[in-house]
Amino acid sequence: MLGPSRRGDGLVAKLVDFGIARIAPESQPQLFRRLLRLGRTGMEAAHACGDFDLLREAAAVEANAHWWSRLCDLNITFDICQFPDPLFGVQSNPPVSPSVSQSPAQSRAYLETIVPLMLQKTSLGLEETLMFGRQYGLEDEFTAKTYLKMLLLVKNNEESKHLSEEKIRDYAEKASESISRESSIQLLSDVLRLLDGTMHARLQLVTYMLLRHLKEESKEEKKKSKKKSRRVRSNKSTEELLQRHNSMKMYQRLYKILDVLLTFSVPLDAKAVLENDPWCAIDPILSVSTLRYLIALAAPLRLKADDFVVRLLEKSYKHERYCNDDESKDNNTEQLLPPVSFLSEQLSRIKDPRVSTSIAEWVANQYPFTWSFGSEDNDTSNRRLEALSVACDMAARWKKS
Repeated sequence: MLGPSRRGDGLVAKLVDFGIARIAPESQPQLFRRLLRLGRTGMEAAHACGDFDLLREAAAVEANAHWWSRLCDLNITFDICQFPDPLFGVQSNPPVSPSVSQSPAQSRAYLETIVPLMLQKTSLGLEETLMFGRQYGLEDEFTAKTYLKMLLLVKNNEESKHLSEEKIRDYAEKASESISRESSIQLLSDVLRLLDGTMHARLQLVTYMLLRHLKEESKEEKKKSKKKSRRVRSNKSTEELLQRHNSMKMYQRLYKILDVLLTFSVPLDAKAVLENDPWCAIDPILSVSTLRYLIALAAPLRLKADDFVVRLLEKSYKHERYCNDDESKDNNTEQLLPPVSFLSEQLSRIKDPRVSTSIAEWVANQYPFTWSFGSEDNDTSNRRLEALSVACDMAARWKKS
């Protein structure tokens, strides 16, 4: 229950004295609708008699009743004792009001917990939530930041099927207009850490927005550094500027990685390949069919394109020989290992002749040399000789280079 009123003749004070804060939850919607009508009637009466105090009190009742009724409709549990005077909100030094028992800071903290609930219940209804925040003095930036974070973290499921990636991009761009650059950079960095690495389109959107803010910030910092006046100095230390520079380089690499993954629909965790050993994510899906577009990741991941081919050959020959022990009991090695033509085809993709010579020799050693004069079962030995011949050709190419 609220504390004693400080202005006993106020309409809101009298309503509070009647114990509105203690009404049963199931009775709240009906009572709030009555309060809404009472507030409007009081405003009309105040206009008629020119009573400003009554008008203010009635307007407060009407505003509170409207939003309390709306929160009830949305099935949001709330405490009316935590709400500030709707006519003055959470400003630092509001006028004394008999309807308010909490400090502005306490009311602000409480209202900030209502905003995400309201966004969630209204399917990210930004306009209505902004109106709610404005009624009680919350800054648009806070509501926009909460909205933007929730929007960018929306998962792709049945509940969000009405939100395509294109709509999310448009809504995000619009919401970001109400947020300062510094706040946007911090928020987007947090979102980037929280997003799943397989949500490529969303990650690329967040990365794009981050890069745009960082580039704008970098341009401003360069302009400040060129000015000789001591009055115009950067607000950031050298360490902070270096950290931002490194972050921008990392985001640029991530953006390029995402561009490849989206172009070829590669099922890779973009964050994992950037932050950890990329081969841990690449090796399981590396195959003849995926090699073509996985090689495109070489530049942004700072890997050698030749290594992709080498690892494919190692995977193809080593895996087939050593990971099929059960099959090898019933099948000979010649049936398990790829043909030499496969080796020649893949070696043609390697640019460095030293690498191609080395891997060709390694492949040749995977074929057992069981050749015997006059035997008809010399297929694996012949294949080893063919592979060694390919290695010799690669060595000759190396010598000429």
